[in-house]
Amino acid sequence: MKKKLVIIGGGVSGLTAGIYAQKNGFKSMVIEKHNIPGGELTGWYRDGNYIDGCIHWLMGTKKGTEMRSVWEEIGAIDDDNIIKMDYFTVFKSHLGDITIWRDTKKFKEELLQKAQEDKKAINEFIRYINESKTLEIPAKKRLSERNFFELISFGIPLIPAAVAHGKAGKYSLFEFSKKFKNPLLVNFFNSIFSPDHNLYSFCVALGSFMDGNADIPKGGSLDMAQRIARKYQSLGGKLVLNTNVDKANIKDNKIVSFLATNLKTKEEIEIDDFDYAIFSCDADVAYHKILDNKYNDPIFEARFNDSKRYPILSCCLVSFAVDTDMSKYPHSVMVETKPFMVGKTKQHKISFRNYYYYKNKSGKTTLISMVTQNGESYDYWKKLYDEDNKKYHDEKMKVADLFKAEYLKLFPELEGKIEFLDMTTPLTYEHYLNAFKGGYISFKKTKNTKWKSHHGAIDGLKNALISGQWTQIPGGAPPAATSGKFSIADLKKIVKKDK
Repeated sequence: MKKKLVIIGGGVSGLTAGIYAQKNGFKSMVIEKHNIPGGELTGWYRDGNYIDGCIHWLMGTKKGTEMRSVWEEIGAIDDDNIIKMDYFTVFKSHLGDITIWRDTKKFKEELLQKAQEDKKAINEFIRYINESKTLEIPAKKRLSERNFFELISFGIPLIPAAVAHGKAGKYSLFEFSKKFKNPLLVNFFNSIFSPDHNLYSFCVALGSFMDGNADIPKGGSLDMAQRIARKYQSLGGKLVLNTNVDKANIKDNKIVSFLATNLKTKEEIEIDDFDYAIFSCDADVAYHKILDNKYNDPIFEARFNDSKRYPILSCCLVSFAVDTDMSKYPHSVMVETKPFMVGKTKQHKISFRNYYYYKNKSGKTTLISMVTQNGESYDYWKKLYDEDNKKYHDEKMKVADLFKAEYLKLFPELEGKIEFLDMTTPLTYEHYLNAFKGGYISFKKTKNTKWKSHHGAIDGLKNALISGQWTQIPGGAPPAATSGKFSIADLKKIVKKDK
């Protein structure tokens, strides 16, 4: 008889766990709070215009890599639904422009043309990027599960990336900027991301893109999530939406049932037809709410409670519709501006993505700006929302007006053709997705962050595991998928032990 598995959370990790559960002889059910599957791999429509709430670049798209195999196995991507771009983004400032080209040689030449006096520092930066290209996400199975020969085969090609991690990982972007003399390049490193962003993480992002291992899924996050969900259901998996799991009932160190709420009917439900459970939801929700703080994990508690070492990455998304052909404009731009505040986070730039390659039903093009927020900003937005919903709405419109004005400074010809669509805050991700403090990704990687994956076990529970992006730093879709896959390998061992 097939063992029955309930998976809490229908995001990338939960759906991936479900797919591999079905492939390995389990009878599984995925329970998702939202009315659509995908979790933080999400998007939505406003007036016929698509707003992508997640992916900028999907890592692991290069053929022959372990991660690409997983994406294909779960139905996320194939050759027909990947968009490749020639450049990562265009950085604009009062000192000049820098385009981050996919061609590493072309990018290096551009930097040298801008700042020949910084040749030594530029060469160092490019070396870190090239070394980072060798990094591969272990997606076939956990490194701890590989034998000596498998570790050697997988690990030797990664040595350059390990060297880059040891060197570049010591710097924040601000600290690395001190190596440069040219004001444009100093400004570039201080503004392209937050100044405390880890240099190695930046090099990994650029190295993956330049190596053809980071691209855009066609249809965006929403279509990708739907493809994964369809794959899961095609294998016989049961997907339950609009259902929030509230509490676990535990007896003799085993979860025997869950109390849940149907968010449409408000009906209370008891879920007890299962042998095992995997928490693929937000870790804060799993430990502090469903498990009622009775099985708190020291690893997670250290991360939840140390915001300096483990800052949360949340954001505001400001979106507009433009009634003109935007294909002649850059698909991604970061523009230096005068300092301004969003929430409690000071901003020095405005970035926007131009989704001209998505065909909106309205015939218009969506522009989206993502504004990073921190824990203090989350507290600001939450207090505003709780105390005065009108002020919360007015503050959002104030931010939207600011961004619209900046767009028109950059592209004055858009006057009269641009209209506001929507604005999210960290509370949006908390409300719809149960994201801890509205985080759109796991904890932020800084030079002081201890970069260690969680083992997936929940100490004290015999029939439950935890997976998801929160088990790894800095999280994202690939770690979410691999942790979902690995959780089924772990579960098979538990089942074998229980026999």
